[in-house]
Amino acid sequence: MMEQSPAALVQYDLTVPMSADAELVAARATEEIARLIGFVPRAIEQVRMAVIEACLNAFEHSESPDRRVYLNFISYED
Repeated sequence: MMEQSPAALVQYDLTVPMSADAELVAARATEEIARLIGFVPRAIEQVRMAVIEACLNAFEHSESPDRRVYLNFISYED
């Protein structure tokens, strides 16, 4: 008998430098990922805005030695 596999996992990893307008690059990538996963337009906009805010906060407050922000997008089928 075959084992049941866990819900399908979709994962994208994005690294952006802490530089001017890099949050906009992250936002654009977020939009595309959300579309591929099947988010509705309103949810895409909400996630995009959250990523912009998170990036700006990281740029301002992070003490990252390599001056990069690492974003991980994970979605399960369910």
